[in-house]
Amino acid sequence: TRALSAIARVLIRDCERKEAQFNQRPYFRILSNLLMDVSAPEPNFEQVHFQLLSAFCNTFHTCNPNRVPNFAFAWLELISNRMFMPKLLMVKGQRGWLMFQRLLVQLLYFLEPYLRRVQ
Repeated sequence: TRALSAIARVLIRDCERKEAQFNQRPYFRILSNLLMDVSAPEPNFEQVHFQLLSAFCNTFHTCNPNRVPNFAFAWLELISNRMFMPKLLMVKGQRGWLMFQRLLVQLLYFLEPYLRRVQ
């Protein structure tokens, strides 16, 4: 979780400093590769796997489009990634549903001004 929070802090700081010149691709690649690495199937580590998914969920919450609008496309790709969303929603006892709901609500808050303009 320390690595994820450090990546999130640097991402936010980089976006605030560079604004229009912000490049989301390096951060997308780092987070995507980390997500792929930790999603290896390990049946003995189900609880640890949930904790890792929870850490990613918290990182995505921190880097949501309302806070980092220049990261919105990469953020949407990451939360809908096949190594994240399905695995989070398939956790026993539906423990991941509330976390994913929070991410979806953040997406809808971000889209709300654009959706109001559509007639």
